[in-house]
Amino acid sequence: MLRYIILTEGGGKYGLGHVARCISFYDAIEQQGDDVAFVIQGDRSVDKLIGNRKVFFKDWHSNLSEILENISKSSAIIVDSYYLSQMDADLLSSCGVKVLIIEDFLRLNYTDTTIVDWSLGAEYLSCYSNKEKTNTYLLGTTYLALRKPFWNVATEGRNSYNSLLITMGGSDIRKLSSSLLSSIKCNFPYLHINVVIGPSFENISEFQDLKMDNVDMYFSPNEEEMCEIMAQSDFAISGGGQTLYELYAMGLSIIAIELIENQHDELKKWKEYSMLQFAGKWNDSNLLERVNESISKHLDCSDCFMSRRKQPIDTKGVFRILNSFN
Repeated sequence: MLRYIILTEGGGKYGLGHVARCISFYDAIEQQGDDVAFVIQGDRSVDKLIGNRKVFFKDWHSNLSEILENISKSSAIIVDSYYLSQMDADLLSSCGVKVLIIEDFLRLNYTDTTIVDWSLGAEYLSCYSNKEKTNTYLLGTTYLALRKPFWNVATEGRNSYNSLLITMGGSDIRKLSSSLLSSIKCNFPYLHINVVIGPSFENISEFQDLKMDNVDMYFSPNEEEMCEIMAQSDFAISGGGQTLYELYAMGLSIIAIELIENQHDELKKWKEYSMLQFAGKWNDSNLLERVNESISKHLDCSDCFMSRRKQPIDTKGVFRILNSFN
């Protein structure tokens, strides 16, 4: 039996995205009968997301060498981090156990490592053109790791657009959800709106005055609840990142907003593949106007958007990763 350690960060300044996508690995590893635990750099705001899974909170950014000294040779390490240094990448490469790195862009040099990047079109990125021969590269949506509730979902699109989902991540770092909700309520009063309010929102009080019969607010939903909310929705307004893949797997049409700079290239690729409507960047002066225009296009031409769903999403990529890694 292997013992897997998942090194990542979450909560506070780190957000929740890395922990959320690592949950898919935890659940798949547990299902295949191996031992697994999280080691998280962050705070307890991730508790509801983690649920009953085994977790240790440690400053591994500063003490990675100490952690590596205390793991057995029958272990395997999975790392999902934007804060990993080249020094720590070198430590991992030479630690004597299997190492898998989840990448969104190849910013560090690795050896004797499995590198997975399941972003759309990753297999064609120039950063992977000169591959290090000692590494294994798992690239593209064939290796997409979705959370457990999304492993067996239907991927058909919707027949109409009556229910809109707003999801801006676990912390809504740009505090857009309340302004989006207010604007959409005003311009489309007949739409049913589902709003996800994450555990790290700092402006929850702003939503009190926005409650009404056709608005449902969901506070800190776990992955099963999030899957159900998506199932009850027809289309969505979302930031970039892993949520895009879950929405697409659930058959929702997507209106996307770029929340942080490192989402730019992937959103551009999604747009090129006609897999979403891009409304703009979070700080665009006309963002709300463009969001409303995108909603109008969906309502006026629902058949057009349904016909665009030409790119299938493989929901079992996490098992393909583990089979290649073991």
